[in-house]
Amino acid sequence: MREHVDLPTVKALQAEWDRHPPVHHLVAGYLGYKPPVKTSGQVVTDIDDYLPALGPMPIMKVQPVDTTAFDAQQTARGAPL
Repeated sequence: MREHVDLPTVKALQAEWDRHPPVHHLVAGYLGYKPPVKTSGQVVTDIDDYLPALGPMPIMKVQPVDTTAFDAQQTARGAPL
């Protein structure tokens, strides 16, 4: 399995998905499914309160991946999310 995907591969994947969208996207679009809107109360952004319960386990804090640009691109192309 490759660790990185280059731009020609991304373009080829997008072209393939335009011709043959993933089935779960087709079903969601057909059924009119929209993912639930998350409120700020549903997202845990600070784990400091939970760290004592984990004990001496090493924890690396990372920022969540921001996919808004990709989601906007897919919406502009008409692809269901």
